[in-house]
Amino acid sequence: MAIVVIAIHTRPESVLADSLGKEIVESIYAIAVPYFFIASGFLLFRKIQYPLEAEGRVRIRKYLKKICRMYILWTLLFLPFTIWGFAQEGMSLYKGTIVFLRNVLLVGENLYSWPLWYLLALMVSVGIIYLCSFFKFKLCHILAIAFLFHGTGLFLDYCRQAGMFDDVVSLYFRIFKTTRNGLFVGLIYISLGMCMAYAHKRIKYGALTMSLLIGIAGTLSRFPFADVLFVASLFALTLNGAQSVSAHCCKYYRMTSSIIYFTHMYFVVLWGSLCQGENLKALYVFLLSLMSSILLAVILLKYKDKQLFKICFQ
Repeated sequence: MAIVVIAIHTRPESVLADSLGKEIVESIYAIAVPYFFIASGFLLFRKIQYPLEAEGRVRIRKYLKKICRMYILWTLLFLPFTIWGFAQEGMSLYKGTIVFLRNVLLVGENLYSWPLWYLLALMVSVGIIYLCSFFKFKLCHILAIAFLFHGTGLFLDYCRQAGMFDDVVSLYFRIFKTTRNGLFVGLIYISLGMCMAYAHKRIKYGALTMSLLIGIAGTLSRFPFADVLFVASLFALTLNGAQSVSAHCCKYYRMTSSIIYFTHMYFVVLWGSLCQGENLKALYVFLLSLMSSILLAVILLKYKDKQLFKICFQ
């Protein structure tokens, strides 16, 4: 999925002439970051029981602090791109500062720092679940709330395309820019990951395979909530098939994917500025960015015990 995220930001499918092939690729793109959300929910709650007790709440608070620290650090690391983008648009210092703060606090991204919306959405999603525990909400209640918010996000996108409720919808998008956030996207997948942490061993392989096929068909047909079924089924199948993989390998690949996810935009910008030609440029940029990110991951993993590495990627 980290590799898919590189493809999202480089669009190598542009070399395909077949429209069906492009639709299939777009469907795969749609599940990449949601898959990360489910994985995060699973990894967080596999050792924390819900409803949250005192120890669980302490762990959640530590987790939120860690993600917040990562978000601030990576926002600063991408700041040169942000300043360059504002300068290209001729934006004044005052307006640029306002837009930057709005994007950091409400959107989660600026120019070329698009992967960072995941961190902000993660904090919002986990924070909502944390608050729900104080109100004694059951897991089924959280899931219902998550599905309701996800449906609201789909409805807002539909209204924007159809020109419905224009004043309200336009106001929302002027402030938040997108429905791709912790409330409308992150919460449902984090909640499903939490459910997987508690019940994945009870889900039958045959049922998962059928759900996956239905999810794929629904996603290709653009049915609402089909991508949720697609991602959840795929992740559950991953868990069922991971019994033979050692914990050491799992941790190594997880850290590798984190490095690829957070660093690849530097290589996308670099190779995008160096590669020439139109027809195959997107494919070249994708392949070069992929190889560069993997090479960087191999190098950085030698320093995985260093404090700075832990702040950046764990």
